[in-house]
Amino acid sequence: MKKKINRQGQATTEYILLSLVLIVAAMGVNKLFAKSIAKYFNHVASLRTGGLGMLP
Repeated sequence: MKKKINRQGQATTEYILLSLVLIVAAMGVNKLFAKSIAKYFNHVASLRTGGLGMLP
């Protein structure tokens, strides 16, 4: 008697594991580049507003 394999459950588990790996990678990239990206956007904001900051 052959045992039935639950392939749908295996695929779901693989998708969950892949999602977790991608989330951890995104968090790592965010940590690496957060300061430089914030610095860049602050520089652009100061150029657009004349150094006074963002006014309403």
